[in-house]
Amino acid sequence: MASLPSSMPHPAPLPADWFGAVSQIWWSAQGAQWQALSAWQQAAAAMQQEWWDEWAARWAGGVPLGD
Repeated sequence: MASLPSSMPHPAPLPADWFGAVSQIWWSAQGAQWQALSAWQQAAAAMQQEWWDEWAARWAGGVPLGD
């Protein structure tokens, strides 16, 4: 088997706790995704509440008695 030429850089060794480092990155990304989903759901719920309030005021004859 041929050895690497001396001008090529050698790959860096993996850290001792590489699994922990990868897990931390993965959990951080997962948390960011959950926060984005939660923000989207809250915006959708607010929009639906606004639509309901407008519908109730227009077609139900008055101000809605919401939360």
